[in-house]
Amino acid sequence: MAVGEIPDHRYRDGFVTDFTKTTLTVQDDRSLETTLHAYEWETTQEIAVVVISTLGDEPIEQYAVDLFGRWGIGKKGKDNGVLLLIALDDREWKIEVGYGLEGYLTDAAAGRIGRESLTQHFRSGNYALGIRAAVDGITSHLRYQTSPERQAEREQAERDARIQAEESRQFWAAAWPVILSIVFFGAFAGIALHLNARRKRAGAERAAAREKAVWLLSAAVDCFLAAGRHVAELQRRGFKDAPDVMRDLETLQPSIEELGSFDQKGTTSYFKSMQTLAAAVKEAVHGKVGDLYSKSATADLCGKVLKTTDVESKRIRDLLPKARDAFRTLTVHHPKINLGDHKSFFETLERELRLAKQHAENAASLGSIEKQSFDTAGKALASVSQALVAAEGALTIVMEFSKKAERARLDSPKNFAAAKQAVDVAYAAIDDHRVGSDAKKDAKNAEESLRKASHLMGNGSLGTDWLAVAAAIETALTLANGAKQQANSDIAAVIAAADAARRRERERIQSNQRRREESSRSSNNGFSFGGGRSGGGGAKGSW
Repeated sequence: MAVGEIPDHRYRDGFVTDFTKTTLTVQDDRSLETTLHAYEWETTQEIAVVVISTLGDEPIEQYAVDLFGRWGIGKKGKDNGVLLLIALDDREWKIEVGYGLEGYLTDAAAGRIGRESLTQHFRSGNYALGIRAAVDGITSHLRYQTSPERQAEREQAERDARIQAEESRQFWAAAWPVILSIVFFGAFAGIALHLNARRKRAGAERAAAREKAVWLLSAAVDCFLAAGRHVAELQRRGFKDAPDVMRDLETLQPSIEELGSFDQKGTTSYFKSMQTLAAAVKEAVHGKVGDLYSKSATADLCGKVLKTTDVESKRIRDLLPKARDAFRTLTVHHPKINLGDHKSFFETLERELRLAKQHAENAASLGSIEKQSFDTAGKALASVSQALVAAEGALTIVMEFSKKAERARLDSPKNFAAAKQAVDVAYAAIDDHRVGSDAKKDAKNAEESLRKASHLMGNGSLGTDWLAVAAAIETALTLANGAKQQANSDIAAVIAAADAARRRERERIQSNQRRREESSRSSNNGFSFGGGRSGGGGAKGSW
């Protein structure tokens, strides 16, 4: 073949043709051929790699177009071919793109792939690596650009752009008359709105002042009436200072009556003066009866203390015998169980209850509000409530310990036999060379825990800590079951690894066979491109 001559299709070697015979090794050629053949099988797109020594006097653009057309790279009717041409001695490269792929592999994308792959590696003499990087870049880019998801995105973007353009046109066509109308009438509307707002603000101020005055008056009247009810209740109960408070309240009644007769059609200043007067009356009422409210509420508390003390003391008296009996039974039958501070609790609970009730009765029996010990009454109520909570908690804990200990005493022999059987099964499972150390360690620890349970059980006397026995048995059972599961898992993992190794070997043999078949099909006699056309797009460069 003469210098600069376009080679005939008879000279090509499948998808990859190295006319220099030295740029690519046999292994590089086969690897690229396999990649491009698989890519063509997957996508029908044909990518040809051609390496020549020199272009002669022919520009690389024209050489690439002529070679593309003579070989017919790409499928006929689809024109989905790409030519990667390298002129080694001229230090130039060209990526030529068929008509069908110009929208997916743009000139910018082709130039970027060429610069990042070919130019970068060729400058350091890594020709095979640069060609491989360029092929991978082209296939990756086309896979993404021609994927159904990318096609759908592109179509949707085009539809959105058309819709947006149409909506924008319609909007401005309809908006201009409206904008002119707004500008024309805006000045007149602004003046009218300003005048109307001033009238509304004046009316709103009068309404707000009137509403606040009425509210303050209502609050003062409610406070006055409530104070009167409290005084009457204290008088009925015989408290000596109640009449004096009532006389003080009666002096405020004329001011309240005067407020109730004010003219609701007055000016803003008049309503504000009514606000001031109503607020003063309300504060005066609060000042006269502030202490009275507190004394009345505290007197009510005294009665509640006494009633609550009676009810809760009865509940505690009912709970104490049950808690005491349960505690006594637990300490006799299970003496090694640690109950912490509950023993001392039962020794002091009844004394605290008696003192709490005595404080409440003393606070409620005094005759004068000033002399009643309200703090003592409140503390008495809190003491009674705390004693009840403590009694219920102690009873619950003692009964729960008792139930668990008795259940452990009855179930331990049966559970011990089950745990022993589980340990035997675990030792049988770990007797395999494929089992790891973790499973064997768990089995040994299970046996130790079972031996501890046997030692604690002793001869089954009343001094046995059955809760500790139950815990040791449960630990042995858990460890034994874990050892068995881990042993089974270790064996399964070894089997799976062996199966995977055999599968990888089969796949390696099949892959080698496919490569030999593909290499045979890609010879001169059996390979041909489909007949696509070049669109003149792509990129070129040098190094």
